[in-house]
Amino acid sequence: MFETLPKSESSFIKALGSTREESTEEEVIYVMPKKFRRTSSKKPSLGGKGGPKWLIIILIVVFFITASSLGFYFWAKKYLEKEKTPPPEIEKKEEIPPPPPETKQETPPSEEMTLKAEIKDEEGNLLSRAELYLPEGAIPPGTYLEIKTESPKETVSGPYKILAGIYKIEPKDLILTKSVNLKIFYTEKLVEKTWEDEIKIAYFKDGFWTPLSGGIDKENKFLSTNFEVFPSDVFALVVEQEKITQPPPPSLAIPSSLDTDNDGLTDTEETLYGTDPKNPDTDGDGVPDGREVLEFSNPKSPETGAKLSLSGLVNSYNNENFNYSLFYPALWLVRAVPETANQEILIVTNTGELFNILVEENPENLELIDWYKIKAPDVSPELLKTETISGKSCLWSPDRLTVYLKGEKKVYILSYNPGTEEKINFKTTFEMMIRNFSILTNLPEKPSEEMPAE
Repeated sequence: MFETLPKSESSFIKALGSTREESTEEEVIYVMPKKFRRTSSKKPSLGGKGGPKWLIIILIVVFFITASSLGFYFWAKKYLEKEKTPPPEIEKKEEIPPPPPETKQETPPSEEMTLKAEIKDEEGNLLSRAELYLPEGAIPPGTYLEIKTESPKETVSGPYKILAGIYKIEPKDLILTKSVNLKIFYTEKLVEKTWEDEIKIAYFKDGFWTPLSGGIDKENKFLSTNFEVFPSDVFALVVEQEKITQPPPPSLAIPSSLDTDNDGLTDTEETLYGTDPKNPDTDGDGVPDGREVLEFSNPKSPETGAKLSLSGLVNSYNNENFNYSLFYPALWLVRAVPETANQEILIVTNTGELFNILVEENPENLELIDWYKIKAPDVSPELLKTETISGKSCLWSPDRLTVYLKGEKKVYILSYNPGTEEKINFKTTFEMMIRNFSILTNLPEKPSEEMPAE
């Protein structure tokens, strides 16, 4: 019933560590035959021959599930513990917060204003006034600007004469952000009508006066100019000395007649020279008709150098007895006063106005002012004005209707008689005649024009 183990197997069992003392006798172990053993009690070998493959797959799946669950468990536990336990504080350096961005504060612009200053004479009478208009925002905010007056050390500077005084704007070198306007007013006492058109606003810099462009309002008596930048801090009304010495118009008391195109020739004079009363520059050469007549140029010819004497618009008159010559409009007539032997000449116009030329002796060759005082002792010398015209010394009468020219021991007198006219028609023509009046030393051989008796 039992099988006897082979000797080799018996020795193996003994070697497994039996605790019993070894017997000197040989032991015999019996085992149950294999056919009687229960096979159901044996566990199948995983790698044994014929083991089920599906069991291996299940074990692998179970292993991975278990491993994943354990891994997730330990990760979740560690994460939860990390969340519960705050990390140790790390000492941080104190950080300086960056400065806030700069914000430009909007400063209010400078206010609109007009600065004023006045110049008066020693008696307190107003001579001139300046007004500096500053629109809103024209100067930097907070800038204090003022205009002052000063008396010039010299009233004549270079070619210019300073009228009244100077105006000084402070602070100097001020930057403007808008255009400003400067007006300088004048009075009749300060400016004579003979050169009123010639006055300018000028600034002083580097030792020179420089006139500025601008306009003149003769009705309200002021000059005006605009600035983008102040060229200097010193300003004044000035006039060229040369302009002051030009002969004045024939009359300050009697106004001129209508001049439609404002070219310096009255509408009546336009008919004398064949110019257009509605066009200030008939020949289109850029020079007004009145200026061309004064400069003895032909106002109807655009050619440079075209002389009025060659235009046929004027005639010449030579007086051999008293050594002078002059030009007059060709439409007028010249008449000699018979009993004076050509000492007195009349020029008759087409309006009834007359021009008179008279020669008087000056045997002592006195200066005009002294000669005049003898002839008219009751006239105040302050009312007389001495000037130089075309290189000749001359003197104007108080009414500005007569001019006296000095010759060699003679005085030549040219007078304008408006007759019944309330306005004079030939102011520019009279000035042209004075400018071109020549005192001759040697007359041509051609005899003078025969003067019919009046």
